[in-house]
Amino acid sequence: LGYHKDLQTRATFMEVLTKILQQGTEFDTLAETVLADRFERLVELVTMMGDQGELPIAMALANVVPGSQWDELARVLVTLFDSRHLLYQLLWNMFSKEVELADSMQTLFRGNSLASKIMTFCFKVYGAAYLQKLLEPLLRGVISTPEHISFEVDPT
Repeated sequence: LGYHKDLQTRATFMEVLTKILQQGTEFDTLAETVLADRFERLVELVTMMGDQGELPIAMALANVVPGSQWDELARVLVTLFDSRHLLYQLLWNMFSKEVELADSMQTLFRGNSLASKIMTFCFKVYGAAYLQKLLEPLLRGVISTPEHISFEVDPT
């Protein structure tokens, strides 16, 4: 309409468009909502669970992502699945695969597998608070002892 032959139609369109833009629009947030919707759909796909509790997309990612990127993949998977309260299913699937592929029980979680990377990340995230709660009172006691007491193995 901005290029219409009739000058009256073109002027009316420009006037209406100007009023709309002056009142404010949601064009600025349109790109944000589209991205958020796409991200949400991607999260739904990655965390999708099958009838038997299997995680087809997550397990497929585990098979195709190179080992050099497993630390990052472990972080992303744990974060996504935990946010959806599906961390148990992720751990179950990854650990089951690890057990299935192990040559013997002595080699379980010994290699640099994705399951061991996920386990390590979970220990860092969820174990840190536990260790702090457990060790903090003990270490505070050691720190607050009188200065003349030494804990050095070899004081010299």
